[in-house]
Amino acid sequence: MRISSILALIALGTGCAERDPAPPAASAASEPTGLARDPFTYPLGAWRRDRERAHRAILRPAHILVAHNAASSDDNTVFGVTGASRSRQEALELAFKLHEELKQHPERFAELARKHSDDKASATRAGSLGNVYVDHVLPEMVDALSTLSVGQLSEVFETSRGFHVMQRQAVPPAVELSGHRLVLKYGGTRLWPRARHAPERTREEALELASRIYQEAKANPERFASLVAEHSESYDALQGGDMGVWSTHSFVSHPQLQDLIAETDVGGITQPVDTYEGVVIVKRRAVVSPVQLAASIAIIPYKDVMALHPDVKTDRTRDEALLLATGLAKQARRKPQTFGQLVAANCIAGPCMSAGSFPRADGDPAVVAELEKMRIGEVSEPFEGTYGIYLTKRLDPKGIPVHGEPLRTLYALPEPPSPEMIRDVMTLPNEELAESTKLAGQELSVTLGLRGEQLERFRAIYDQLARGFRESPREERGTHAEVSKTSLTALLGEHEFQRYESVRNAWYDARQARASQQ
Repeated sequence: MRISSILALIALGTGCAERDPAPPAASAASEPTGLARDPFTYPLGAWRRDRERAHRAILRPAHILVAHNAASSDDNTVFGVTGASRSRQEALELAFKLHEELKQHPERFAELARKHSDDKASATRAGSLGNVYVDHVLPEMVDALSTLSVGQLSEVFETSRGFHVMQRQAVPPAVELSGHRLVLKYGGTRLWPRARHAPERTREEALELASRIYQEAKANPERFASLVAEHSESYDALQGGDMGVWSTHSFVSHPQLQDLIAETDVGGITQPVDTYEGVVIVKRRAVVSPVQLAASIAIIPYKDVMALHPDVKTDRTRDEALLLATGLAKQARRKPQTFGQLVAANCIAGPCMSAGSFPRADGDPAVVAELEKMRIGEVSEPFEGTYGIYLTKRLDPKGIPVHGEPLRTLYALPEPPSPEMIRDVMTLPNEELAESTKLAGQELSVTLGLRGEQLERFRAIYDQLARGFRESPREERGTHAEVSKTSLTALLGEHEFQRYESVRNAWYDARQARASQQ
């Protein structure tokens, strides 16, 4: 079994060259040492090495987070972590206690997540993080998920947020969704409010107000549009909170909110959900074909909006920007064919574009409102937008490419090697791992039927890997394995390397079975 464990590392190709920095040993100076057990350190997941595939792959994890007083509690697109008073050692002991219970009773995952998880955004949903892209969760979570098949439970592992126990869940079939939303801001929420500054209310006050609005909307769903107009503080309130049409397999900022919308009947109202944008209430609507608009857009920035776009530098005041835009508008209306030149001269990063088509719900609300008053070919008067003073020319969307990133292609996710194999690889002492590596190279080369120079090179790759394991610290094992995987792929070719992996898996399983009978 020990000999075979090295094969998992070769198969994973776990490399550390691009690994994100591990979270600091939180409170190491103040915590007592000598914990009975340490959290597990997973090798660098294959999905993280393949950045393009990770950018397009969806997973559905559920987790229980046990935070501590030295862990980060900053919000992000997945977590709604509240601060914890327990020490790191207390958190680790609780995480292991929960893990032991789940190994005996995996059916209790939802119950224990609701009761113990410090990620309040997912705890109410049985720990589910919803459908998330691989590159939108913490890297250590990706590493753990890379080793799990659907339904499997992770070891206890650590991130900057605390300690996690994770389960990989099946991704449901794609469903198209549509709706309107109402957003209530509070101190610390992100993205642009309807006004330039978020209201001076606390999170608790926002939740209380959202509860009252929800009750009114639930009793009178036909009034949702007027409630959005009266209360919503998000940038899309100008469009009635229109969320457009999207798939449950598309990237969304709030996957748990998406799950809630998918569970709500058309015409129904979701319960308030706390997100990093604010507290959100959604009325689900039937999916209709999105209205497509097209435009050229020029933006004249000024210094008061530069916080929204820190890459753009200007000392121009709003009045100066408006004066410049007014002059450009006169010029463009005299010679509409020059509008593209105006865009090129005044474009900034963001939604500024020379010519592009976009769904109505995806456009800047101020731009959409202006375009809907215009005829095709007409140039607007200057108007206020998210990034400054805007000018736009309405175009015919026929034949104009869609602005922005195309719909992501989803790839099948690879089934990982055995978690037991990975655990062996990451815990063996250096010397034992080095000896096992040499023996594995010799035995596998025979099983594969290698001959001549190919046999010599195969064993040389394993010998080099063994030296790396013997002479390097444990955290560098992945770097050596990455080099070895590259060398084996070049030696065997892509097709034969896949056969090698199949032979390796069968060989490992056979040795595991024999070891369990002894």
